Amino acid sequence: MEGKPAEGVSMETALAAVWTELNALKTAPIDERELLKIQHRFESTIVFSETSVLNKAQNLGFYEILQRAELMDEEVATYQAVTPADLQRMAQELFQENNAGVLIYLPKA
Repeated sequence: MEGKPAEGVSMETALAAVWTELNALKTAPIDERELLKIQHRFESTIVFSETSVLNKAQNLGFYEILQRAELMDEEVATYQAVTPADLQRMAQELFQENNAGVLIYLPKA
């Protein structure tokens, strides 16, 4: 994740807001409609990326590195199979402040 605080918002306030949102994902499942929007956006991104020969070759190369080139054809179905409960379970497992690596870049004053 990355972000840039709005003008006048401190890094501490911005970071606290990020953790508030991440913790919300841990405590309540994402709305089914919201998940469908995300899944449709992902599917359209994949479909449009496959219209470019270069992108298709890069995707094929990536999956070949994993020694499972057939996953390229299964990627959309895999994402569409994700449920709100799956996301909540993984959020609970992954979004832990003690697991986070936070890097803050500040401009020179």
